[in-house]
Amino acid sequence: LSVDRVDILGRDESYFVSAARRGTLNAGLAPGLRSGLPAADASPAIATQDAELVWSNWNLRPIRELSGASRRLERGSGRLAWIAVDARRAHQAEDREKLVRLFENALRWAHRDISGELHTWPGGAPFAGLIAMDTEDQFANARAVAAAAASEPFPMTYLVVAGIAKQHPRVMAQLIRTGEIGSHADVHDGFKDEDLATQRQRLGRARNITLSLGASDVLGFRPPYESYDANTLRALATEGYGYQLGDLELDRAVPRIVSFDGAVAPLVQVPRPVEDDYDLFERRSIADPAALREAMLAEVDRSERMGGLHYFSLHTQYFDRPERIDALRALARELRARGAWLSTGSELAAWWRRRDQVHLAVERAGPRRVRIRLTNRGASSLDGLAVRIYTNLPTQRIQVSGTQVFQELLARWQGRAPEVRLRAGAEHADLILPTIGAGESQNFDLDYEVQEGGT
Repeated sequence: LSVDRVDILGRDESYFVSAARRGTLNAGLAPGLRSGLPAADASPAIATQDAELVWSNWNLRPIRELSGASRRLERGSGRLAWIAVDARRAHQAEDREKLVRLFENALRWAHRDISGELHTWPGGAPFAGLIAMDTEDQFANARAVAAAAASEPFPMTYLVVAGIAKQHPRVMAQLIRTGEIGSHADVHDGFKDEDLATQRQRLGRARNITLSLGASDVLGFRPPYESYDANTLRALATEGYGYQLGDLELDRAVPRIVSFDGAVAPLVQVPRPVEDDYDLFERRSIADPAALREAMLAEVDRSERMGGLHYFSLHTQYFDRPERIDALRALARELRARGAWLSTGSELAAWWRRRDQVHLAVERAGPRRVRIRLTNRGASSLDGLAVRIYTNLPTQRIQVSGTQVFQELLARWQGRAPEVRLRAGAEHADLILPTIGAGESQNFDLDYEVQEGGT
């Protein structure tokens, strides 16, 4: 396998595998997607950071610093794809389906066949960033965070405890000017095991208080202590909330959508796959500013490799020092410098809900031609949708074919052509569309040229 070391994992280290570095093996699988397996006495793990599949824990973190569960290699004119797991051993049918998709992708790569997927983020961004604060104890500390968000600038989402917020109207006015306002409940008590009626009353009360303080709308919610249950999700959806931060299922590094009868709209649940300030300051006791920056950048590295959401959750009581505000500024700069799509919670939820309505079909239309069919089944248009095409061959050039349909689309887009991004020699390319309208279908042919020496 051309690696320096192969480790043998014990039974307690081989329960889960998760999608890691984005690549052709996990095409069509959500970034970070986790699959469960029965424990095994001896499971091989390779020492590499480039694996597209890793042995992980429940929280999607590699079980060891280097715990690769996949490897792709060129062998002369042939190709070898090694995957450390047996899909037939997966716990649930859903887990088997995920792993079968992985093996199907491996066969496509080995046979140099095409595949494709909807890009996760707008404009083909490599990953996304969300910075959201539980605005609670020491509420006035939010002023410094708001000032940093305004001056840097970066989008900020404030989840406020309504009962505390109404004691700080001037601070609330500053937060409203500098970011999105969501709810962190009426009072700082959990929701789990409360009946549905009580939970609806609490959510309605929290929203009414927050609106009375000047917020234009309250779409987001994060439960205190991440304490919630099925009744909470139903109450949120029926009360008209759009998203919840802190999805405890945490089976992927991107949002997922939950629907309920009678709901205003589907609810978007957002996971927290990144260490928050409690992890950094309490669990790990990091005090040195340089060590804090190193720890936060390591989390950014992992999010970027997965292509998932970097949701950094912070709390007012921990951001009471200038060096921590500086670290927050540095995080926002780093995310932007690496090309992450930065958004508020409602922008993230709106994107995910609209993206979920788009269907993609990819097929071969000739020896070096790929046909793409996109259908937007939703009621809203979507700007910046991107498609990633895996040619699975070192590609020198790729272009959109000039069909009549394409010319009609160009006229509708007022001359704005789709953008094709390709790094010469890479085995994938991204197609970024100006827009796709509600209920619209768009078809494209992509012609590509293989680099000299490719087959």
